[in-house]
Amino acid sequence: MWWSWVAIVDATSLVAEHLVVTVHGLSGFATDLGYVGRRLEAESDGRVVVLACTCNEGRTTDGLAAGGRRVADEVSRFEAPSLRTISFLGNSLGGLYARYALAHLFDGNLVAGLVPAAFVTTAAPHLGVTDATYAPLLAPLAPLLAPIDAVSRSVRDVMRQTTVVRDMYDNRFLDPLRAFRARRAYAAVDGDFMVPFRSALFTETAGQTFFAEAKPTNTSLVRCLDIPSRGTGCGELAALDDLGWSKCAVSLPPDANPLLAALPLAHNKVVALERAGVKRLATPFERTDVGRPVMDDLARWIWHTASATLRDGGG
Repeated sequence: MWWSWVAIVDATSLVAEHLVVTVHGLSGFATDLGYVGRRLEAESDGRVVVLACTCNEGRTTDGLAAGGRRVADEVSRFEAPSLRTISFLGNSLGGLYARYALAHLFDGNLVAGLVPAAFVTTAAPHLGVTDATYAPLLAPLAPLLAPIDAVSRSVRDVMRQTTVVRDMYDNRFLDPLRAFRARRAYAAVDGDFMVPFRSALFTETAGQTFFAEAKPTNTSLVRCLDIPSRGTGCGELAALDDLGWSKCAVSLPPDANPLLAALPLAHNKVVALERAGVKRLATPFERTDVGRPVMDDLARWIWHTASATLRDGGG
């Protein structure tokens, strides 16, 4: 069955040292990040257990704060005595859910009682989506939807018609991010109609220019630029940059079908998103499998980071 991969199991039966929490985005499912979850488990030879959060399935419209608190609650309830370290992977809106959750899980340089290793976002709107392709279409509707909080809250949050995104640049949210051994963000160079490149990589550089200037990786689809931790900047972009990040620009191959190649479907391809249930019917058109080499490389990077954290005495 399509849901069989999700890590809703008796965690005490698992012999694993590292927990990876995956968080889906708007209107998503825990299985969205199933491919990278399986790659993580395979890459680590069983030393990683993946918690694919289910708490926000069918509940992604009531705002970042509500969704972030649910993620924190789900992670807090997950128990496995052998665990020593923890990483997060948040896709799209899930990246902001994960950042919000950290503020509720962080205590004494630990996250949920574990040593933080890697924090990763894929196509996440760190700066909001006010310049995204579809934003001008939604902007006039937001005031009309405002009274219907359950429908509009998440949209208003990412369109910065509330203070939530701005609030997430306070130290309460930045300090937990700073505690991770490494941080990485991914964005599609072009073709993402949901989240603009500049927001996903919190950069002022355009996608094609960034890709041309960044360093090659193990896959030709990805080029990364390492931003060292400085701790001297001000403003939202600098506040994130100063934590130190590996910023990865993803240039996906065009679809062989010229009609499909013209569609801006890169948002779900970056994370090799896997559809669940009836949504699987869209798979032949979305071709999200082209992002699998990107996620293969990411799984290796997360496990490399986790391994180094464990060797250094994590936990």
